[in-house]
Amino acid sequence: MYIVFSLFLQTIKLSVMATVAAIIIWLIKLLLKNKLSPAWHYYIWFIIIIRLLLPYSLSSPFSIYNTVNIDKNITSNIINTSNTQITNNPAYIYTKINVNNSFNQDSNQNILHILSIIWIAVLAIGAIYLLCIYTIFCFKVKSEESFREVEICDTLKQCKKAMKVRCNIQIKKSNSVKTPCIIGLIKPVILIPKYMTHKLTNEEVKYIIIHELTHFRRKDTFVNWLITLLNLIHWFNPILYFSFKRLRQDSEIACDAKALSYIKSNNHKKYGDTIINLTSLVSSFDVKPWEVPMVSKSEIKRRIIMITKFKKRTLIGTLVGVVAACIIGGSILTNAKILNTSNNKAAQSKVSTNKVAHVKTTNKDQKNNTTAALDSSNSSTKNQTNTNTVQNTQKQNVNVSTKNSSNTQAASTSNKSTANNSSQEDNYTSEEAAIAAINYELGSNNKITTVSNGPSGDGYSNFSNGDIAATVFNSITKNGKKYYSVRLTSQSMKKNGGTGTIDNLFIAKDGSIYRN
Repeated sequence: MYIVFSLFLQTIKLSVMATVAAIIIWLIKLLLKNKLSPAWHYYIWFIIIIRLLLPYSLSSPFSIYNTVNIDKNITSNIINTSNTQITNNPAYIYTKINVNNSFNQDSNQNILHILSIIWIAVLAIGAIYLLCIYTIFCFKVKSEESFREVEICDTLKQCKKAMKVRCNIQIKKSNSVKTPCIIGLIKPVILIPKYMTHKLTNEEVKYIIIHELTHFRRKDTFVNWLITLLNLIHWFNPILYFSFKRLRQDSEIACDAKALSYIKSNNHKKYGDTIINLTSLVSSFDVKPWEVPMVSKSEIKRRIIMITKFKKRTLIGTLVGVVAACIIGGSILTNAKILNTSNNKAAQSKVSTNKVAHVKTTNKDQKNNTTAALDSSNSSTKNQTNTNTVQNTQKQNVNVSTKNSSNTQAASTSNKSTANNSSQEDNYTSEEAAIAAINYELGSNNKITTVSNGPSGDGYSNFSNGDIAATVFNSITKNGKKYYSVRLTSQSMKKNGGTGTIDNLFIAKDGSIYRN
């Protein structure tokens, strides 16, 4: 269940990041609506797909997630409270690390576990259902009749040769589809509804073949399956659903634009007439997830306008599109900058102030105690008026000597405290870093004080406590502070075949943390 829970939290993080990306792309597409090519409007959606497929990415100061403040590892932020306390020395000085994360909520872990079970259950049911109906569909298509008309078969060969398609592609009359489409990743098949085969001219069939071969050349069948699976995984996110729906619409318009490049300019109008005719003939627009159809109910008007105004893009327009895509991709496909120096400096300043105040208070208390002892001794000596004068004088001398000795001892204690504070970073061990890292991951309610030593090597040491293992690497000095790099892993996740990595942290003596 731990693996399912971890996958659920990772899916939520990617879904939130992809949602931010989708909103940005929507806004940019509105601004550049008619200024860039249909192909650009289609391929820009691929940034969302890549974002969903990349659980980890490079950090960048130009990342859009620096603004929206989405944390790199959302797992520990949901489990832990927003203010985590880490014990960093034997005097029990605590440093509060404030995690500024808009998605961080003080949620009950039991509720999250229930949600993760619901998520995996819906995902499993959806996957089984999709697999079953696709298997049934494939058996039906396999038994359906292929086109035997010589003209149609020759047209398919000519179109494949002109478009440089070498794959063996069949064309069939099908009762399983409602609109012309292409299916199949390994053995692609062009399907034309059987009820409309007698209503189409050979020229219209030719344009259908060109359109579907264009889908094949652009690997749209693979993309269609990919977004179907991503929709299944992120079934709880309606923004991704509508984004992928828009991606399919833009795919058809981009395919039209590419198909027109294989057709003579004086025949562009006939291609548009074919789409209009097919729209009137289609009995139902019930399209299966694996189908790449030629016509759909929406965007017909937009497609016809694009066909009538079709013109090849210039080099300048292509360059503008590439630059815009690189800028958008660079800001969306990179993660937020990992080091928050302002928070670390503030924590360091706060700890230093507390230490100085602690030392001053200790010295003051020692001095007051010494003075009180001397006053008590002097008072006792004064009351003994009937004793020997020589003894009284000796006692006073002893008191003065004791006072000087106490002052000297207080000064020595102060100097020793200062020396200890200055060398505190040098005494920071890898074992202390491992304990602090595991405590950070476990949260404020499950503090540990010891860890078990594991096999170590040159440049690293291994420690463990229960299921969590910590590998501590060589220390680095950054901004005048000594940090250890700590990688946390789950031993149970490793046994199940995964990498087991939970988190990567840099931890300083004062408790300052930043993620790698």
